[in-house]
Amino acid sequence: MALNYAIRYGKGSNAVTDYLLDKGLSINDSKKIVLELIDKKVINDNELIISITSSLVRNGNGTLLIKNKLYEKGFSKELIDYEISNIDIEEYNNDLIRLYNKIKNKYQKYDEKIRKYKIKNYLLSRGYLSYDLDILDL
Repeated sequence: MALNYAIRYGKGSNAVTDYLLDKGLSINDSKKIVLELIDKKVINDNELIISITSSLVRNGNGTLLIKNKLYEKGFSKELIDYEISNIDIEEYNNDLIRLYNKIKNKYQKYDEKIRKYKIKNYLLSRGYLSYDLDILDL
């Protein structure tokens, strides 16, 4: 069950442990199974977090939203902080600019001040921080 769940849904060690506990296995049995899957390289939290993070960056999400999504998936704070610090800044900024160019026409009907306010709020809601927006003309 655990092998199928980990491979099919691309889950990390915490998610597989929770899955096994929900299926009625004991904590010790769940941990043994997860450790065996880690030894056989079926579960690799490092590769999984890299994949999820790069996907979230490509989809136009800021670091705050990425952190929250990774916390929800059960990754450790240290692993999340390490991965956030290793995000390719150039790719991150290019995706921010791409998202900005995509949404800036959406608010053309508003005057300049309101348009900038709405764009900034939209980007902040996507997890970007105010200092991330300094590269834009806002």
